[in-house]
Amino acid sequence: MKILAIAPYLPAPPDFGGAARIYNIFRQLQERADLTVFSLAAPGDDAAESSTAFERLITAQVPLTARQPANLSKRSVQMRSFLSRDSFQRRFYWHDTAQKRLDELLARESFDIVQIEFSQMAAYRTAGKAKRVVDLHNIEYDVLRQAAQNSSGPKRIFNRWEWKKLRQEEEQAWKDADLCLATSEPDAERVSSVTGEECLVVPNGVDDQFFERQPMDAAEPGSIVFTGAIRYQPNADAVTYFVRRVWPLIRDLEPNATFNIVGADPPDEVIRLGELSGVRVSGSVDDVRPWLASASAVVVPLLSGGGTRLKILEAFASGRPVVSTSIGASGLDVEDDKHLIISDRPMDMAQSVVSVLRNRSLAQSLGDNAYQLVHANYRWSTIVDRLCAQYEELIS
Repeated sequence: MKILAIAPYLPAPPDFGGAARIYNIFRQLQERADLTVFSLAAPGDDAAESSTAFERLITAQVPLTARQPANLSKRSVQMRSFLSRDSFQRRFYWHDTAQKRLDELLARESFDIVQIEFSQMAAYRTAGKAKRVVDLHNIEYDVLRQAAQNSSGPKRIFNRWEWKKLRQEEEQAWKDADLCLATSEPDAERVSSVTGEECLVVPNGVDDQFFERQPMDAAEPGSIVFTGAIRYQPNADAVTYFVRRVWPLIRDLEPNATFNIVGADPPDEVIRLGELSGVRVSGSVDDVRPWLASASAVVVPLLSGGGTRLKILEAFASGRPVVSTSIGASGLDVEDDKHLIISDRPMDMAQSVVSVLRNRSLAQSLGDNAYQLVHANYRWSTIVDRLCAQYEELIS
């Protein structure tokens, strides 16, 4: 089986959610099929790790990818898209030079499957007889719709306009695909309601050989950790909410507690959170595992988002207790108070975090149950075995 996998940015390093899903699925596919990776790449992107990981990597140079933090170039595209019928997402991801490079590849070679990462990348045409598969990751327009509800001022106006345009583009991308992949049952049901076809659930997973379980004794007392690319607006909003609304309540009860915000490219408003007592903004780190090992609690205070959270699965695999909002835990097959604690109000979240910090037996029980869940249901090898079986059926 020959598979062409199309990515919006280099798969490696797998240092944030989207990249981790792409990297791990592609690596598993490479062990089971003849895989070619076609990826957008921008100036400053280092392709060395991706070139090592994937036997056949083809890049198309573009001005900017989602691996870079927001800059004037990105803001310019956003401003132009506001007056356009096309969404910002489409204008950001689709480039004529990349399309031409993809056309040249497809003119030379034939594939059985073309797997496209993210609905926005479905703007790229794929000539030939290959079955076209779209891996959603999230329902992006819904992420923007939630962001519009939780924002104000110009950001609210932009997101309200953007999500409506993006919805039309995403739904058309699903209809044009031979198969859609979603990370959760709710997302799959929404796609199926639009297409009238089955949408395959391919959940997020975890590399359990990379994220190994750490004993709770290795955790630093009072250490609370959030992990995730902070350039992603829902993550920036999450840590801002936690520090502004939840953190003062925790410090009243646990004056020595610390909160570590671990993730790439924090915007200025998040960097300023590090000026508050007990809060540390690390920025990008080479390896998130030591931060998870040091955590007595991992928090996922998301107010918007879609798909499922790899950050939760990585914490589970590391044996760490998690406190999350309902949105943060959405799409995962978890039970409240068994695998994690779900808290949606500031006081409830503060009390839940403090309970985990103070009650080692509770922390250990949550970590044990979460670890067992990950190993039973969320290993990448098992997930991609099921995906390949579906591909064989699709092309037969």
